[in-house]
Amino acid sequence: METPQGSGRRQWLRFAVVAPVLRAFNAVAAGAAGEDVKTWSRTFEVHARISLFNMPLFSKSGVGGGVIMVEESRCGAERRTALQLCAGSWPGRLKGFNRFGLTQELVRELQPRTVESSYLSFMTTSTEKSFSEARRSYLETAEASTFSVAHGHSTPGRSEAGLERLNADRKLDWRRSAELAAEFRRRLAPMRPVEHGGGPESAAGTFLHAVRTAVLADRAETRQPFLHLGKQYTLDARKRVSGPTVELTGQIHERTGAGRSEFRIWCDAGDPSAIPYRIEFRAKSYLHLVFESATPIAASAIHPILREGV
Repeated sequence: METPQGSGRRQWLRFAVVAPVLRAFNAVAAGAAGEDVKTWSRTFEVHARISLFNMPLFSKSGVGGGVIMVEESRCGAERRTALQLCAGSWPGRLKGFNRFGLTQELVRELQPRTVESSYLSFMTTSTEKSFSEARRSYLETAEASTFSVAHGHSTPGRSEAGLERLNADRKLDWRRSAELAAEFRRRLAPMRPVEHGGGPESAAGTFLHAVRTAVLADRAETRQPFLHLGKQYTLDARKRVSGPTVELTGQIHERTGAGRSEFRIWCDAGDPSAIPYRIEFRAKSYLHLVFESATPIAASAIHPILREGV
């Protein structure tokens, strides 16, 4: 009798040889069929603060929203984890200003090794480098329709990735992220080999998975490499537990040490999902964003992957 674990391995092998990113997500979902899949999610309200030379200019609450979803299935030593994050602005509250993005990751582990990973990530294109450029964009652009789309796949000893720009319906906002992700998958070009971010027996990691691992780790400090946009990055994380609260500060930088950025998250200690209830980060030199836990919206912007597929 074929076991779910054996079936999952064959599906992943077939995916690694012949299929693009879409097959990766479907293979994980099929491999998890019949297994106990745990699902957690949290909805966020987004607040923004604009500053110039680190001096606050103005702030606005409720400029956007977001959702994080985590799924996990286990079968013996094998664990599959699906992580999704989507967020964006509310165009109706910002005179039509419409910016949003989504990240979907799937990771398969034969503990303690990551043996396969895959991701799809897209973001509305943003070329502004200064506050004045951002102000012109806010005043002149009704709704953006061009997206930067990244996708990647990794197995032990081999990593592939792709990065391209795709257009979409101008009427879509962040609540239609799952729909847009499905559309982009059908239009993606083949990936190309990139410098491998894992080891001879491990696949390269992914960003959201690295953050969750740092929150759940027993150690106060962790360093984890991950692959994104076809490049190798490192997450250096410091965790502090104070009573029922876990506070984690993360720094992201390229392998060379360039491009350093920082974020902070707060989670409930003992929460197996490790989904934060507060997130702070600087999206641009002039833009500071805060995500705070909020009441779920009527229709979710993302849907389960392990349970439903894509």
